[in-house]
Amino acid sequence: HEDTQTGALEVLRRLSSFIDSSMLCHSQLLKALLEALAFKKSKIQVVAALKDQSSKPLNRNSIAQFPGIMDALGNASLEIEDEGKSNAIKALLFISYLSDGSTYKVSENVLRALTESAGLTKTKDILTRFAAI
Repeated sequence: HEDTQTGALEVLRRLSSFIDSSMLCHSQLLKALLEALAFKKSKIQVVAALKDQSSKPLNRNSIAQFPGIMDALGNASLEIEDEGKSNAIKALLFISYLSDGSTYKVSENVLRALTESAGLTKTKDILTRFAAI
């Protein structure tokens, strides 16, 4: 059962690298990633996929506007450590680089995640802290 879940996550992440917001299936991809974030064992892989998605300027606006994604990234950064936390914060950073000058509202949860990450003091967390600031 766990092997099947791991395999499905790998396929989902690989597929996500070929899908962007110009495609009709992008909202289904975001929905699948959001639903997968509900499971503790999948958070690290899903956050990495969302970071990859948000690194593409074309995807940022649709990710920012997709209901629940920003809060899920904030929650993930509060619940996981190290590379997973870093990827969640980097995804939030990338999403903030909207090229059209538009803005979006974030929840208290996202602000709490950014504040916590901005306060990290260990050397290994320098990039995460920088991304949060």
